[in-house]
Amino acid sequence: MTKEDQKTIDPFIISRDYTVPVATLYRMWSEPEAMRQWWGPKGASVTAADLDLRSGGSYHYGMKIPDGTEMWGLWRVLEVEPQHKLVFISAFSNAERGLTRHPMNADWPLELRSEIRFEPIAGGARVTVIWTPHNASDVENATFDAGRESMKMGWGGSLDVLESVLKEA
Repeated sequence: MTKEDQKTIDPFIISRDYTVPVATLYRMWSEPEAMRQWWGPKGASVTAADLDLRSGGSYHYGMKIPDGTEMWGLWRVLEVEPQHKLVFISAFSNAERGLTRHPMNADWPLELRSEIRFEPIAGGARVTVIWTPHNASDVENATFDAGRESMKMGWGGSLDVLESVLKEA
């Protein structure tokens, strides 16, 4: 199947408003030590973080989830507009940066195009996450489409943790 043959799938979009300036919110997404405080599913802890935030750079991270399982992820950074937008291809990986399948769903898209937008709003800033399967098969697209409620819960939990960290700062 060629890219042209693939069906267009609606992106998953979630936004959250925070009572901090855009610069503070952006820092939470762009500095490894800040990301260690909140990145990942609720209850996860970041165990490794190597961030080169520039077009052509990457973010390779490891984390432990509450049941003790170790997971790795990798961003391939496509675009950086400080305090406005981050665009990257995200994937599960291993400690050596090799791409791997989702540990709990082999039909999950291998790669996702992730766009993170930052915008000022009255009294603070908004972050919007836009997720779309990248070079995905029909099965991967269908799995992504069927997983919207799970994505909402997962991203919602992560953004809740971010909110707690920002309130404590």
